Amino acid sequence: MADEQEVQQIELLCRQLYESQDPVVREQAEKAVVAFQESPDTLSKCQALLERGKSSYSQLLATTTLSKLISRSTTSLSVQQRLDIRNYILNYLATRPKLANFVVQVRFSK
Repeated sequence: MADEQEVQQIELLCRQLYESQDPVVREQAEKAVVAFQESPDTLSKCQALLERGKSSYSQLLATTTLSKLISRSTTSLSVQQRLDIRNYILNYLATRPKLANFVVQVRFSK
């Protein structure tokens, strides 16, 4: 699982990606976010972001990354693991009424 410093670093990358006016900074942040999404420990990092992250952008990254992870046909997750992740995300979204609208609107493939 990600430590507090790593959670803060990912939150900073998300802010740079969505708020920076500098295209070079945004491009570097985008590359780092893609690397995060393709990391072998993405699942635990996303869970850490959802549990300890403070920024709506990092919550969005975590929920969309998990949504993509369970939707990929090439993933090595079992059907039960996919259902567990989906249910975790849906529970997370349902139990946090103050989330930004763009975080709540995550879509899941059937």
